Parts: sequence; structure tokens; C-alpha cells
Amino acid sequence: MKRTETRALFVGNVQIGGQNKCVLQSMTNVPAKDVERSVAQINELAANGCELVRTAVLDEEDARAIPAIKSPYQHSSNRRYTL
Repeated sequence: MKRTETRALFVGNVQIGGQNKCVLQSMTNVPAKDVERSVAQINELAANGCELVRTAVLDEEDARAIPAIKSPYQHSSNRRYTL
């Protein structure tokens, strides 16, 4: 099977596209404003091999929650995840 030629780019510290390996990614399914549940989902996804997590920002309250979600102190492995 021939791979389609694509450009490599970084999403946070994860490189996707080009000749890079496939990256397991997913998306949270709770409102970003629910920081506790968002962080719990991100930790669960990461524990299961997810390398890139996306979250929807539907309003200003969701946008204000993103720094709290990204805080390295809220993640069980104390590392940053690419959102």
C-alpha cells in the first residue's frame, strides 16, 4: 500500500504527518469547563496509549478552563499532554 505524501508538523511536542509513525489521538467528550472530568479523561486516554488529546471549546467559559486542564500538576503522571 502506498502512503500519501504529507507534510510533517508539530502539534505541541508531537510530530504528525510526513513519514512519522501513526499517532493515537482522541477527543474528550465532556465540556472543557468541567476541568475535573476533562483531566480524568485525558489521564485515562494517556494511560491507554493516546499521544494527542483534543478538546472542544464551545464558549468563553470553556476557553478559560484550558489553562487549568493543561496544568502539569493536575495530571497523574505529572507531564504535559498535547491538547
